[in-house]
Amino acid sequence: MLALAAILVASATPARGQSPEETDRLERRLLARAESLQAQEEARAAAKEDASWSRFQPRVIQSRGATLVVGEAVPAASAQRALDSGLTLLRTAGAVPERFAGRLVLYGMVDTRRDTLSRLGFGSRRLLRVDVSHTGPDSAPSWSVSADAVARALAVEYRDSLDVDWRHWLPNGYAVPHWTRSTAWGAFQELTRSPLSVAGRCVTGEIAGCRLWLAIDRDAEPFTDRFTGADLRNRLREGSWSDAAGASELRHDCLEGVDAACVTYFQSRRMSDIPAPEASMRGLLRMYRAAYGADAIERAVADTTGSIAQRLARAASVNEDSLVARWRYWTLTRGGRPRDRSTVADAAPGLVLAVALLALVARGSRP
Repeated sequence: MLALAAILVASATPARGQSPEETDRLERRLLARAESLQAQEEARAAAKEDASWSRFQPRVIQSRGATLVVGEAVPAASAQRALDSGLTLLRTAGAVPERFAGRLVLYGMVDTRRDTLSRLGFGSRRLLRVDVSHTGPDSAPSWSVSADAVARALAVEYRDSLDVDWRHWLPNGYAVPHWTRSTAWGAFQELTRSPLSVAGRCVTGEIAGCRLWLAIDRDAEPFTDRFTGADLRNRLREGSWSDAAGASELRHDCLEGVDAACVTYFQSRRMSDIPAPEASMRGLLRMYRAAYGADAIERAVADTTGSIAQRLARAASVNEDSLVARWRYWTLTRGGRPRDRSTVADAAPGLVLAVALLALVARGSRP
């Protein structure tokens, strides 16, 4: 606007009979008008921007020592419910101590241009971002934060603070205790339909196979102990791999039957050495929580001595093999809770399944 007016002023020609003084006054009036229009336009733009940023002004929500800071566009009642419910989820799961949540300040959708969070006076407490979502049109969005988002942010941060054993083993979503029939069925299928040898050993009642499947021991050679060469070759055949320099030769040797090459190949790619998918590990924690309580989970996760199996067993005051056998029964029955059972009775679900599979094979082989 100002530049355009200046151009117009500069290109204006004096009217016939107009003195230089009159021409100068006209140019000054035009320039002043242009500057006024420019100032008005800048003021409107600044007001619009301030109105837009006002929804990001911090709203501080607190609950049980935890703090959540969100923009004012998130309704206070909604933010309070999210924080309360998120902490309740973690308490139900026993996955994150409340004292840990009190060391952090969760924040999302906050204007941080002017060091806003520091000026709120949280001292040395660490800042942790939480997801804030919106629905509706971009012109008039509705903003909210969920309990799951609060629980997930705290759980990820807590897991990252633990020792290397727990960081390596704990599955994603370990702290949110949702468990449905479909997830129970999924854990059952993961174990009973897996092509890995340790899964088959576990199904037939071999507790050592279950322990290897869950990767809860400090095995000396994880890939060698938990997988056969055939397991790794099958995984290699099923996947699509792009190899770094030198790795293609290892892959070739593995596919040609060299077991040591298979182990070296997967180690070099930093592939997971845990046979069980994450749903099975979440299932172990779900069973453990149901059987021994959230406090036992909290004690086990806070423990830094020994293997995962030892920590879980110690926190629940049970024998390691008994704990694994209970998980196995719970998985094969999709949530069953055995009472005092003999070893034979505990193996029954797997034996019944094995008999059924053999019957199907025999039927299919008849002429």
